[in-house]
Amino acid sequence: SGLVPPDSGEIILDGKNINHTPPGKRGIGMVFQDYALFPHLNVEENIFYGFVSQGMSKKEARKAIAPLVELFHLEALQKRKTDLLSGGEKTMTAVALLFATYQVRPSPFCLLDEIDAALDEANVLRFVQTLREFGNVSQYIVITHNKRTVAGAGTLLGVTMEESGVSKLITIKLENDG
Repeated sequence: SGLVPPDSGEIILDGKNINHTPPGKRGIGMVFQDYALFPHLNVEENIFYGFVSQGMSKKEARKAIAPLVELFHLEALQKRKTDLLSGGEKTMTAVALLFATYQVRPSPFCLLDEIDAALDEANVLRFVQTLREFGNVSQYIVITHNKRTVAGAGTLLGVTMEESGVSKLITIKLENDG
């Protein structure tokens, strides 16, 4: 993601070296395992922020919230502050916030660091389906230990260490039935 400057090498995006480009100017989405929610805002306001922070008018954003709230089954939580949410509810709110920003300004790829860790099975499946639906807009790099999330991937990337100090990248392309 480039939050920490590299010790060596280059970060290349669209053929350009972005080593010295501030992270906020790179157009790369990222959600950490510990969420990226605004604790002083409720669920609805967090999602609203995703729209307006990317340039959508407040009037348009108010209309755009409902489909995301419904998609992530957050209807009963809209007015609840984020510090009163369970881990799974925080995850779904963070993902809704991410997709609100992507509906206005998609980025070429997004890094999701174990964001599915707190989700129950139904929400993991909902999360995976949403990634597939938005996959035509952005590529998602998902760091996970969840078998259901892995099963929904198009490509698996792994790093192994067959001998001490030597890492090897493994790529497996998967065929999914939908």
